[in-house]
Amino acid sequence: MEFLKILEGIRNPFLDVIFRIFTEMAGEMVLLAILCVLFWCVSKKISYVMGFAFMGSQMVVNNLKLTFRIERPWILDPTLQVSDALKKGATGYSFPSGHTCAAGSLYGALAFKLKGIAWKIAALVIVIGVMFSRMYFGVHTPLDVCVAFGVTAVVVALCIIIDAKVEMTDARRIALCVIFGVLAICSVVYAVILTSNGTVLPENAADSSKMSGAALAFVISWFVEVKYINFNERGCKLPMQIVKVLIGVAGVLAIKESLKVLFKLIGGGSEPILCGGIRYFFVVLFAMTFYPMVIKRFFTDKDKQQTAE
Repeated sequence: MEFLKILEGIRNPFLDVIFRIFTEMAGEMVLLAILCVLFWCVSKKISYVMGFAFMGSQMVVNNLKLTFRIERPWILDPTLQVSDALKKGATGYSFPSGHTCAAGSLYGALAFKLKGIAWKIAALVIVIGVMFSRMYFGVHTPLDVCVAFGVTAVVVALCIIIDAKVEMTDARRIALCVIFGVLAICSVVYAVILTSNGTVLPENAADSSKMSGAALAFVISWFVEVKYINFNERGCKLPMQIVKVLIGVAGVLAIKESLKVLFKLIGGGSEPILCGGIRYFFVVLFAMTFYPMVIKRFFTDKDKQQTAE
């Protein structure tokens, strides 16, 4: 907390802009856009590694949040100044840092998969920048970001090793799906139990439910796409790639926001915890199962699809 006070003393408009950019690099919309573009247009293989690293580390971090239930720094110390905009984006408990986890898993996994030292340095700068930005704005302590970084590093390393060393037969793919799916279901059950008995407020467990739903859809979609769809992410020229991304992102946002409105109506103004998980389940299912079928049918040259198959 004393360190956050020191950072509060050096805040100025210029640094605010710089570190706000870093924070947004681990924001939901930026990460969603990166994953969609990579998956639909660049490399499914890299996207799957990043997805497993992201979903796995986020489930661990969210379960740690619900277990330790450490409040945000400005709640622990009301004299700490934090902008209302940052408070609104800092949902759930403080420990460990979800933004650090997101940045470390996605940019960290991407750095391992991309060749060239420049890419690796850029990824490291982004991760460190995100970590520092969360402390600079007073929404996380050093303990929050360091533990999140450690957890994420372990999960990313595990995903990289499995991708490099393990040959994915059908049996192993099914086993991985079952393990990952069970973890996702256990995570959402844990969140529901804690909210049901009054230990955790629903708004503090919402992120855990959303991530569990997304993780379950991710692993199902991974199996279905690899086994049965196998679309060619580079199956059309650049103009059509742009159209493909615009239509896909519009579809993702339409599902995400329309279900949010529907579930808020059902919940009387707030989204029930399970509904958040259901909403993100369908968002990921659309992005990774339904839309790849659309891509294969309408955005792929026949000769390129035959090459992919």
